Amino acid sequence: MRQVGGTDAVHQINQPHDSRERKAARGFFSGRTASLRILAACTAAVFAVNIAVLAYAKSRGSSGDGDLTLFRGGCSQTKTLNVALHAALNVLAIVVSASVSAFLASLSSPTRDEIDRAHAKGTWFEIGVPSVHNLTRIGTLRAWLCALLFLSTLPIQIL
Repeated sequence: MRQVGGTDAVHQINQPHDSRERKAARGFFSGRTASLRILAACTAAVFAVNIAVLAYAKSRGSSGDGDLTLFRGGCSQTKTLNVALHAALNVLAIVVSASVSAFLASLSSPTRDEIDRAHAKGTWFEIGVPSVHNLTRIGTLRAWLCALLFLSTLPIQIL
């Protein structure tokens, strides 16, 4: 409570009272959620680049055996382009892998309620580290999303 304008009228300052209002007041790009939004946008950009390259290659025609052609030219030009495209592909794969890693860490982290329930039962969570142990104790949807993300990134890691 404070006085306003030197009068005797006392006005209460309106401040957010519940956590939902506080989160909205902090803004769209703050904290862990902001990082995840940025990483999701990066992953979407990688997807868009992949679609654009595929469309470009499709527009150039195929060789008849199902392969798409990105470039036709001399050996030295092709070798240079090959190295550049592989470097770009590696950068894109790193961006996706980093994004998936952050999402996996976020999804597999226990909530405060889950930690409290675990303590009440005498069980535990691993905090601050990626953990398969946590997957057996978090919500079913989050555990399935973790499994799906992990399985969807295996081809990137293997190829």
